[in-house]
Amino acid sequence: MCVAANEWDEVLVVLNIMNRRNLPQKLSTYRSAIRYCREVGNADASAEILRAMNRAKVIPEGSDVAEVVLTQCAERKWARGLAILKAAAYTAVGVERLRREKRVEGEDSLEGPTPVVPLMAYNAVMLALRPERQWKIALRLLESMRPPLPAALEGKLLQAHPVKDNAVALTGYTGHPRPNLTTFNSVLEILVMDKQMDQTFQLLLSMPDWNVLPSTHTYNLVIRACLLKRNWRRALTLLNTMEEQGVMPNLLTYNSVISACVKSDQSSKAMKLLKRMRDNGIDPDIVTYNAMMSAWAGRYGQSKRTF
Repeated sequence: MCVAANEWDEVLVVLNIMNRRNLPQKLSTYRSAIRYCREVGNADASAEILRAMNRAKVIPEGSDVAEVVLTQCAERKWARGLAILKAAAYTAVGVERLRREKRVEGEDSLEGPTPVVPLMAYNAVMLALRPERQWKIALRLLESMRPPLPAALEGKLLQAHPVKDNAVALTGYTGHPRPNLTTFNSVLEILVMDKQMDQTFQLLLSMPDWNVLPSTHTYNLVIRACLLKRNWRRALTLLNTMEEQGVMPNLLTYNSVISACVKSDQSSKAMKLLKRMRDNGIDPDIVTYNAMMSAWAGRYGQSKRTF
């Protein structure tokens, strides 16, 4: 009730009373309050309750931190959500360090899971960065999630020496989860929105190093960047590359490449692409035909040859 009324200070008073009376402050006590904060959209309360957990030396699990981060992002408070992620990663590194020290000393490891925040919280922050086109922050956050070893070598080590929690690398630990395709696509969307073409291509080319393979949607995002910059050569190169890698282009892919060619006065290239998409079993739509008509506008009789 206090949380719903935005009176989270009353919640803290209750927690302090429990502390003074030596009443156990279990994780479940805080977890219930955090989850209710998300239900009612109270970002300030959820962040303050998380700080109260730290003061009470109650270590939250990754899922608890994720609840708080998701609440912040829903209220467009991505900066606070980002700060919470960084603090949680620092805590996770500390917990993992203690565990490894105990293993070396032959003692039992600390109970409970490593408090790694689930990837969905990181992806939520990426989405929250998009409206403000914060591509530099998105790239820094992505870089913090980089594995401590090259992904190919780390994969071989994990295969040779499997562990229960793949979020913990064998030779290093960052406290961050590994990014997935959704993570990369979110960062690419921000880059495309801000027309950061060089960074867009660099990120696309780096994806295999992270053991993340681009999808059709990924290529469409980058090809759209080419369209915005009227760079038909790169757009056509990307179309060829994705087909070589077994990633099937769709209608949106061809429409974007054709439009890039048309806007760059490459009508002959657009004509070949129209035939190519038909040969690949993709039927043109109204967007395709409008682009082709624009390519031949002003040329008497040529528009008929398009069809």
